[in-house]
Amino acid sequence: GEFIPLGSTKTINTRARIISATNKDFSNMIETGQFREDLFYRINVVNLHIPPLRERREDLMLLIDHFVEKFALKLKKDVSGMTPSTLETLLRYSWPGNVRELENVIESSCALTQDKLIDIKDLPGSLFKFHSTHTGNVIPIDKTLKDTIDDYEKKYIAELIKFSKGNVSKAAEIADIARQNMHLKLKQYEINASDFRKRN
Repeated sequence: GEFIPLGSTKTINTRARIISATNKDFSNMIETGQFREDLFYRINVVNLHIPPLRERREDLMLLIDHFVEKFALKLKKDVSGMTPSTLETLLRYSWPGNVRELENVIESSCALTQDKLIDIKDLPGSLFKFHSTHTGNVIPIDKTLKDTIDDYEKKYIAELIKFSKGNVSKAAEIADIARQNMHLKLKQYEINASDFRKRN
């Protein structure tokens, strides 16, 4: 409850409470001399272990609802939630940036959406860990390398457009290529993005 500032001889009383957080292993850092042991025992009074967000799916749902309400109010948008497919995407994501990453994603999506429900097309492209629904694992060896690569690329582009519900800009963002290049790929493989918009 008291301390003496550096360079002073006067004791100051305080009712301050120190709350600190870390993602480091203190026991290992103390052993290797990277953290002072005496300081650790001064601040380590009540220790709370909070698992990463990927291990707290029940909290994830509550946080999503909270952030949607928060940013809809802040941005003055008529957004009340998200589509089931969008929610499924968020629940399957690993959230390496934990709550702060989730908050940024929801704020970005609320700002971009033009609908009452946030859709997949409103999510940032960096969020996607794209997996093709093509599960065949047989690699053909009766074709040239170019034909094999073209076949795979065609399936990839088709799955990407399907996943993006015909949104070419979103598909290009996920694939990390220019939008005009995505249009060229669609033309090359005779894939009509509007067909996927009609289906959804």
